[in-house]
Amino acid sequence: MRPALLAALAVLALPGAASAAPCDEPAHPGGEWTTYGHDLYNTRAQPLESKIGTGNADALAPAFVHEAPGLINSTPLVSGGCVFVTSQGATTSVGHVAAIDADDGTPRWKVDIPVGTASFGGPLVGSPALAGDVLVVALNRKAGPFVVGLDRDTGAERWRRTVDTQPNSGINASPIVYDGMVVVGFFGNADAQDVERGGFVILDAATGELLEKTYVIGDDDFKAGYAGAGIWSTFAVDAATGYGYAGTSNPHNAQMEHPRSNSILKVDLDRGRATFGEIVASYKGVNDTVVPGAQEQPV
Repeated sequence: MRPALLAALAVLALPGAASAAPCDEPAHPGGEWTTYGHDLYNTRAQPLESKIGTGNADALAPAFVHEAPGLINSTPLVSGGCVFVTSQGATTSVGHVAAIDADDGTPRWKVDIPVGTASFGGPLVGSPALAGDVLVVALNRKAGPFVVGLDRDTGAERWRRTVDTQPNSGINASPIVYDGMVVVGFFGNADAQDVERGGFVILDAATGELLEKTYVIGDDDFKAGYAGAGIWSTFAVDAATGYGYAGTSNPHNAQMEHPRSNSILKVDLDRGRATFGEIVASYKGVNDTVVPGAQEQPV
């Protein structure tokens, strides 16, 4: 193993942590972390945690250190007494997924997923997501990014779905699970000009069946020369209304700025509506916008 490829996950804990538990243990009273950003709103906060605070944070000490075979570009999940970690494998042609005991780091299972030649960012960039007993992982490959559903207790592959076949398109975002569906965005070739576009897919979380696929730039506009507008960000969902939101990137054709590039998209995720899977609205951002007063804030 080359030292340059080593990456480590350090887990901190207060003295007196609980004993090891299998991955199907009941939810911990301090809360779990089953998706990137903790929840559909991407709050990145754990409201159920009350033991760690300003009065004892200085007493935190390493509980264990997990060494991955390659770079860790994602944040782990914690659920059922296990930590689920995704990383690059021993080479850039492999994505690595591991489940380890949340208390002492004991390996539960690990799996390497070959991707051939990885697209921009490496074989595995985003965090996984849990859909019941399925661990959802999105991977990059030059031949087209794909999503797999793994058995959360064994790592066995249950399903696989190719997301896009544009050469060197990829997924740097994290998949999210909502209403039994997996939602994840993808980008076109980050180095190409005028030829590729981003979009998103909605899959059945249990089977991987493709429910909807939508490009940010529609076919007619794409043929007219608009390009780019990849989705590199993770969707946030308003569960009360059934709409998802994600940001898009810059146009690949500098002479043609599409209304949906550099924008925030509003996507219908309600299977009961006629517009399910469609972009129903977008908010156009202004490039390099600086919030008034930002320059006066402490560095």
